[in-house]
Amino acid sequence: MKRKEMHGLGLVVVSLALVVALIGTVGYIVFLSDDAFKSTPNEVEPTKEMVEEIVFYESGRDLPYFRQELIDPKSEEGIGIASLLTRKLHELNLQAKCVLSEEDIQEIKQNDRAAELIFKKPIDITTSQWVEPEERYHIPVDEKGYRILENVKTALFILEDNQDRGLEGHILVGSERKERDEKCSWEITQEDIEKLGPCEGSVGYVFSDEYGCSAVFGCYYDSEIVPFKTKDECEFACGRMWGCWAIQQKDSNELDKNWIEGINRILAEMKSKEIAAKDKIIVGIEAGPIARECFNKSYLIETSDYIIDGTVEKVDEKADMEKGIYSYVYLTIDGYFKGKPLLVKEKVADMLQINVSVRAPYNFTPYEDKKVRIYLRKWSEGDIRVFCGHYGIEEILEPAKEVPTMTDIPHLTPQPGEYFTYRGNKSQILLNDSRLKYCFIELNDICPPNAANVGDLGIVITGTIKNEYDRDYYICMAAHAFNSEGEQIGHSIDPGPVCGIIAPYVKSGQTGDFELHLKYREDIERIELFVGCVSEIPPP
Repeated sequence: MKRKEMHGLGLVVVSLALVVALIGTVGYIVFLSDDAFKSTPNEVEPTKEMVEEIVFYESGRDLPYFRQELIDPKSEEGIGIASLLTRKLHELNLQAKCVLSEEDIQEIKQNDRAAELIFKKPIDITTSQWVEPEERYHIPVDEKGYRILENVKTALFILEDNQDRGLEGHILVGSERKERDEKCSWEITQEDIEKLGPCEGSVGYVFSDEYGCSAVFGCYYDSEIVPFKTKDECEFACGRMWGCWAIQQKDSNELDKNWIEGINRILAEMKSKEIAAKDKIIVGIEAGPIARECFNKSYLIETSDYIIDGTVEKVDEKADMEKGIYSYVYLTIDGYFKGKPLLVKEKVADMLQINVSVRAPYNFTPYEDKKVRIYLRKWSEGDIRVFCGHYGIEEILEPAKEVPTMTDIPHLTPQPGEYFTYRGNKSQILLNDSRLKYCFIELNDICPPNAANVGDLGIVITGTIKNEYDRDYYICMAAHAFNSEGEQIGHSIDPGPVCGIIAPYVKSGQTGDFELHLKYREDIERIELFVGCVSEIPPP
């Protein structure tokens, strides 16, 4: 087995969250018949006590950012959600046909409203689907004939289907495989990767519990190094198995969706909860995706609904990774640079309490007793979020850091009119023209998720290429950034079809557009564009 080296006073509450993103496609839903409704099982396992995490995902047409919120399963709200949803798992009685991969699940989390229960360890759940005796030879059942879902690790409850796939009210059950192929524990070293060659094309896939099936890059596939040639092979051997389920109402063809109202009610109560303490009032206002140092003062002033200057009075570190408890940042408001003062019960708030998720990357502790300026946006009614800030500044009105000037733009190769090199030889792919400028990175520019953060300063390269081959091809393209010493210090972060690589389809004799993104670094001296594959088949 191989080794691995991979890689208040009115008080207003604002909290921070993280972003993740993957893309997939869900198949067409067809219900299986379940004509005979039997009485439900007499005993229900104490599943809610086995819940380790509750995660709420929200995205939609009215939300500019995907939002993910961790709910403490031991809190009052968490207990209520876990109790309701685990009860619904035992009420499942209708299975739907749908083919779901881990990518599909991530896309649903990214684009729909959903609540996820994650169990401490895989468990067996007895459902309310009664199985005919002649079918029980291949379907696990209890002594009364009710179907058992084995090895369930997680369940995703679809509250709102923003992609119009017909999944609203469905429950997606994720089960761990009882036995995994030994290839699922293969670990690839940097030395192994070097043996595959310097090409940028995907040559196969490796599995990890953290990232699932991830592409490995190189010039050729070597089964002794890379365990799976295709993503389908990898997911079939190692990935979590997902099933589509629902609850059909008795004596009706309609699905039971009352549980959605129950979850929405609990979430609404959480959002509107107010706690009065002397002259301080704590109000729940929802999270912001990032709270990082930001560039471009004019852009921030234009796009912010509120710009608040203040002083970090106290950082109360109560983070608990297991329970998902927040740390608390108390910010005295010194003034509003933009926006009307925030009101709490018709009183002007003069302090913010920023709830920082244990999953959020930003640490406020170094800024106690120091000045800050935070930028907030109003996404929807009652929903205000921090989206960036300047921290630890000496003077509250100190100018914000500006975007570098155009004269600072790195040198780009090849130049327009030059041909790309492919597999060590001159190709017939011509760089027709190219443009390079600075940008602010958006969510759909980032892959893998830890490559950059929304709002980071980035570099975008756009242009056209011409295919002078006699066939139509997908052209795999990537960009590498180098410093003055010639060391590679960056890579394109575009999401696909493979992380960091784009693949425009260009017909023979015609031109096609491309767009690549990199995270900005001050020491980038040169950026080189690469062609990693020329293929009639679309990359995986």
